[in-house]
Amino acid sequence: MKFKQWNPDKVKVYFINLWDDRPGTKIQHTAAAWDQRADQWEKRLRHDEAKIERTDHRIDAVIKYLLDQGHLQPHHNVVDIGCGPGRFVAEFAKRTEFCLGIDLSPKMIDYATAFAHEQNVTNAEFVAADFAAVDIDRVGWRQRFDLVFSYTTPALSRREDIRKSIAMSCGWCMHCGFVDSQDHLREDVCREVFGAATPRTGGGNHMYALFNLLWLEGYKPYVHYFSERHMDLVTVTADLARQICERIDCGDMPSSEAAKRVLHYLKGRADAAGHIEYPFDATYMWLLWDTTEVSNHSLS
Repeated sequence: MKFKQWNPDKVKVYFINLWDDRPGTKIQHTAAAWDQRADQWEKRLRHDEAKIERTDHRIDAVIKYLLDQGHLQPHHNVVDIGCGPGRFVAEFAKRTEFCLGIDLSPKMIDYATAFAHEQNVTNAEFVAADFAAVDIDRVGWRQRFDLVFSYTTPALSRREDIRKSIAMSCGWCMHCGFVDSQDHLREDVCREVFGAATPRTGGGNHMYALFNLLWLEGYKPYVHYFSERHMDLVTVTADLARQICERIDCGDMPSSEAAKRVLHYLKGRADAAGHIEYPFDATYMWLLWDTTEVSNHSLS
């Protein structure tokens, strides 16, 4: 039997397009937009017990995984790209020589800096920057870090961003993203407000694409899965309605009108205190790879 010869360049293009077309890439990610989210994000990390417990569990799982793999040594330098309010950075810094946190939002960086200070972490720094625009040679980040870490961040939205993050490593990279999720509240909004069904999605194709792109570049990524199920109690706000609208198809309806309808629906489901249950199931893929070991195992 004669098999058709695959064109490795065409295969790469396929996975590049799959990566670029993943859920979330069509949402506008700006410093102003993330600054607007930062206050509520930090408030929940401070006062929402379910959010705190889930975040701590996620961080503990990542720390254990990296320690088991030997990638958080006392002499290591680590960077977290898209660090948000800095919870991972603080824990990495407690176990390593130095940790840098990078985020698009200056307000997130302010919260991250304050949290590190509260934790008596003195070997961490934070930079507010658009990662896509950073010149890693000018700032001295090329091959600067033993571990380059990123967790479900839009900062690595393009193949060029992934390559830049790899270039910052003199050792390993770890990128984590959704492979499956079920946002029950969003599904209810689609069905009951807009009369449309929302398929169960989680962006699994983009992690599949990243694995294959790394493989085609000669890397050997390790794969680990992490799942969580939670039932949050969130406050109904205009910002919550807007965030839901960003992730669904509202048809030809103007975004402002769609957000008003969603907010009206959410208020109708809220309790007397203005809270609503927000159930969510998620499975993440963790990809970990050695940037110093590159093999010729492509399809060519």
